[in-house]
Amino acid sequence: MRLIQYLFFLLLWGVPSLQIWHSLENLDKDERVKVRREIKEPLFQFGILPMGIGLPIYLTGSVLGLDIPVVRHIGAGLIIFGWMVAGTAELTGSDRNVLKGIGMIAAGVLGTGAYLYFI
Repeated sequence: MRLIQYLFFLLLWGVPSLQIWHSLENLDKDERVKVRREIKEPLFQFGILPMGIGLPIYLTGSVLGLDIPVVRHIGAGLIIFGWMVAGTAELTGSDRNVLKGIGMIAAGVLGTGAYLYFI
């Protein structure tokens, strides 16, 4: 059973990492500069990145750290934080979509409540 958990861990973190690396290697020089510029944006660092890292952390805590629920809580917290930042950015960004931003924030609050209720 431990072997399957370690295999899942390697697949969970290894496959996406290799896919990102492979995708970045296949980009042209201009596209690489554009990707680096977008990675430095605050919305990416505070909105998209926490959600992208929070999900594997949550799943890692669910599979490997069955006796360490703090790993799952950290992953869920990152997902919720990123979701709220993305909703706020939708409200205040240049492409303002108030209804979508309010909907995202409301879904984040409901998701937080559901997570806290079921833990």
